[in-house]
Amino acid sequence: MLRVSAAVVMLFGGASFALADPMRDCTKADNSEQKIRGCTQLIKSGKFRGHQLTLIYNVRGTLYAASGDHEKAIEDLTEAIRHNPKHNYPYHDRAVSLTNLGRIDEAITDVTTAIKLVPKNVEHHRLRGDINRRNNRLELALSDYNEVITLQPNVALHYYTRGTIHSDLSEPEAALTDFSIAIQYNARNPDFYFARGLAWSHAGKCDEAIPDYSKTIELSPRFSNAYNNRGVCYTRMGLSQQAIADYEAALKLDPRNDAARKNLAVHSQPVPTLPPMPHIDIERFRESLKIPEFLDIEKFKIPSPK
Repeated sequence: MLRVSAAVVMLFGGASFALADPMRDCTKADNSEQKIRGCTQLIKSGKFRGHQLTLIYNVRGTLYAASGDHEKAIEDLTEAIRHNPKHNYPYHDRAVSLTNLGRIDEAITDVTTAIKLVPKNVEHHRLRGDINRRNNRLELALSDYNEVITLQPNVALHYYTRGTIHSDLSEPEAALTDFSIAIQYNARNPDFYFARGLAWSHAGKCDEAIPDYSKTIELSPRFSNAYNNRGVCYTRMGLSQQAIADYEAALKLDPRNDAARKNLAVHSQPVPTLPPMPHIDIERFRESLKIPEFLDIEKFKIPSPK
């Protein structure tokens, strides 16, 4: 959610009263349309220039992007860069909109510029890693997430994400290590246990996978694929009754779970179908792999015109 600190508005204290409402609207209004209208009035006032305009265009650009209008967002963010090409945030946010429009190479160029301007900004490295990962540039994504973890080593989601990259690169031991670290930092996240269980399953170690699937179910009782995958392990171990019970539970929770339906029909075969590793449920986490990812407007300190 886009938020603004009171300090942003207080910075306007020396400006004329005529601009007070647009400044408040641009930074503190309750809805995006009012915010965009306020920012537009500030731009048209002619009282702001240079870095001040960069900040206002950047705010309005992120508002356009959040509403799904990435073309307008790119126009504003380009203007923000024109007024101050040394400011890192507009490059980051323009990269988000470019990604949403499928302009991946341009997006990578922008976020790389942001990294060059502020090399230790973890959000820039994370964004580039996410873009590379989603476009199957896995070695580059891994390099980015190595840097993310160097800069911010205590965040569970970073290890989870790097673990999924290791999995995609067929590096199971590294994936298992990262999933285990993620669990150490956040032992209440069912997706982390599910990912580690799936990694154990693909390694043929069902005795290790079953406790992780069971923990997933404990934390998220409606996780259909956790029942399916645990059923697969039971099938591999020759425990037909437990396997059938899990496939049936998976289908009861999600009648569209084709893997569970197939496995229920052929559960006596040695290697039933495993579903792919899921993405994190973004509704449950503040941090997410999802793009777009917008920087907080609290970071934009719009000074009063002089």
